Amino acid sequence: MKKTSIRTRSDYIVLIIGLNIWLIAYNQLAHKPTWQIISTGIMAGCYILWGYWHHKRSKTLYEGVMWEYTSFGLLATALVVGVLHYF
Repeated sequence: MKKTSIRTRSDYIVLIIGLNIWLIAYNQLAHKPTWQIISTGIMAGCYILWGYWHHKRSKTLYEGVMWEYTSFGLLATALVVGVLHYF
């Protein structure tokens, strides 16, 4: 089993804290769909920046990795906005 470093774990802790903050903000903005969309876009941008920061620190940053983080960030935003539009 591969041993993960404290540095890698701390990166994921930062990500989990950020996602929890977004979930709380998203719930608090329940009656303001426009602000929910804005907060989702901000979270997607933060996720992309987190991916850059995480891979830069571990020296595994490649163009393909950034395309992956960008596409998942945009996909998550599209899914949340799409679901929000229909409910």
